[in-house]
Amino acid sequence: MSTIEKDALLLPPEARVELIRRLWDSLPQTSQAPSLSPEQEAELDRRNRGLDQTGVIGDEWETVRNRLIP
Repeated sequence: MSTIEKDALLLPPEARVELIRRLWDSLPQTSQAPSLSPEQEAELDRRNRGLDQTGVIGDEWETVRNRLIP
């Protein structure tokens, strides 16, 4: 881990969120998506096939919340 990363992890949460926002905003705005590895492509294909078959996008918020906060 670099010194910059170590220093960033010492920041309070609010400052880390602001740093993330600034870093994100500094990325060039392009319409081209980053290249995916063959494994990532295969996983996306698998998930898309599952969505096509079931039509289920995910769980309702209440279900997720109940799993996280019993």
